[in-house]
Amino acid sequence: RLGEVAQQKAVMLQELQHRVKNSLQVIAGIISLQRRKSRHELVRAELDVVASRIEALRVLYAKLFLINHHAEVELADYLGDLCRSLLQSHLGKDKAVELDLDCAPLTVHLDRSAPLGLVTAEFVINSIKHAFPDGRGRISVLLERVDGSTARLVLADDGTGFETRQGNGSGLRLIEQLALQAEASLSWRRSPGSSLELRFGI
Repeated sequence: RLGEVAQQKAVMLQELQHRVKNSLQVIAGIISLQRRKSRHELVRAELDVVASRIEALRVLYAKLFLINHHAEVELADYLGDLCRSLLQSHLGKDKAVELDLDCAPLTVHLDRSAPLGLVTAEFVINSIKHAFPDGRGRISVLLERVDGSTARLVLADDGTGFETRQGNGSGLRLIEQLALQAEASLSWRRSPGSSLELRFGI
């Protein structure tokens, strides 16, 4: 009987994940439609930020839907898929931004992988929008173990320093809040380019 109950709950959880994933796709489509209809650059920029946050969650739930251990995510695969999706969605024809991924395999609990993914989305979108005035540059993502109990995620670009960009206030505050949720220490290096390092337990 306990086995039957466990199986029913597993099926219900998978169905819930499927519904959430589909709902996020619908929301992303609505935002994309509103962005195309808007004539105001500021509104389009704000919608891009919202879309990036939803995309981070959509990719995460897509990963969860494909695995059996529903509480853990392969962080390297998740970050790689997320960054590629963001660049594909938000790079215009006049921009040529390269993505450099160096991510070691690392299984991370959902409670930590979700905020780390959102931090990554915030950093990538800010870099795309503000770091490369000439439309060219590189964004790098490094994920590695520091020791047996700690890992680090380093997000960097070779563009303008963070202090020279516009519209960073809310994004910076959100990154700090997400780092707290992930129970990660946060440090910035602002020149050359911008670099964000997060250290967290594993």
